[in-house]
Amino acid sequence: MSKSEQVAGAESGPQEFTFEAFLAKLGTRDKLNVERVLATAEAANKRHAELWKKLATSLFALSPHAVQTSGQQAVRFFLQDGKYRLQCFALEDQQDGKICVYITDILAAAVKKKLVVEDDEAETEGDIVVYHLPKNEDARIGIESLNAGNSGNAPEHYKHMLGWNRRALRLTIPHDATDAQMGVIVSLCALARENTKS
Repeated sequence: MSKSEQVAGAESGPQEFTFEAFLAKLGTRDKLNVERVLATAEAANKRHAELWKKLATSLFALSPHAVQTSGQQAVRFFLQDGKYRLQCFALEDQQDGKICVYITDILAAAVKKKLVVEDDEAETEGDIVVYHLPKNEDARIGIESLNAGNSGNAPEHYKHMLGWNRRALRLTIPHDATDAQMGVIVSLCALARENTKS
């Protein structure tokens, strides 16, 4: 499959970037999937649901062309790419204590801009490297580099972000993450959006 997917029509008019606007962008089945995710999250931890909503709204603001769920665990966000759509982000929540965001691989640029610093003292888990804000070591996030070679049979929600010389990052934070951790994620997503061709 090509790096982008054909869609019909074009967007027009002003865009509102709220959680309600994000929901309005979803089809009936996709909206139902999101509602189920949030119902489960709220039952377990209200902070979890609040964080999920903030992340979804932030990603929608950066890539509002199209939004589509992949089952009840992930949401894909697209940019317009001529008559096609190009996946820019994915938001994944397996209800396992963490939330993952997938973005284009801009790690070298993020380190150069001092958005994140590698945490030499933090324990690593597999290929995940822990980073933190330059002036806030408590704002930690896990970052894992993904490519077609190390991802095997990648799931639907991020497999189209790989291949064709594309690489991605999986950003991981706990489901009760702080506002500072959330800020790191949003900053990295904004940088990824700036570096994504559309």
